[in-house]
Amino acid sequence: MDYDGDGRKDIWNSEADVLASIANYFKAYGWQDDQTWGRKVTLPAGGEQTLTGNQADGLTPDRYCTSYKSLGIWRDLQEWQALGVRSENGNDLPTRSIPAALIIADPGDDQGYLVYRNFCSIMRYNPAFKYALSIGLLSDLLVD
Repeated sequence: MDYDGDGRKDIWNSEADVLASIANYFKAYGWQDDQTWGRKVTLPAGGEQTLTGNQADGLTPDRYCTSYKSLGIWRDLQEWQALGVRSENGNDLPTRSIPAALIIADPGDDQGYLVYRNFCSIMRYNPAFKYALSIGLLSDLLVD
């Protein structure tokens, strides 16, 4: 995408063209500007074992997420809240009603990530959890 206005699409030498190309790619695969990719959360004691499930057992995920069966069960944020999942700082989850899947962080630390449809947009480029988490966490650092 020629975003710097020089008449050439140059993803090797133009930062503006690179960023616009990435944004265009994400938009083509369902990125929604009014949502984030996900958030770090704390789990209730034993949550690593009790909160996981199969995708078919929960909400039907967005069409961009259905192929990622390994994300497991999708639930509304309010359902995650009722199950004892909290924001990283221990506060309640947002009251917004959106589907989210849980990725367990390091086993035994009672932490994880609730991810949304934008996470699936990142995974379209590289379907590895650690890659998509890295991109999401890096983007949070750049935005803050």
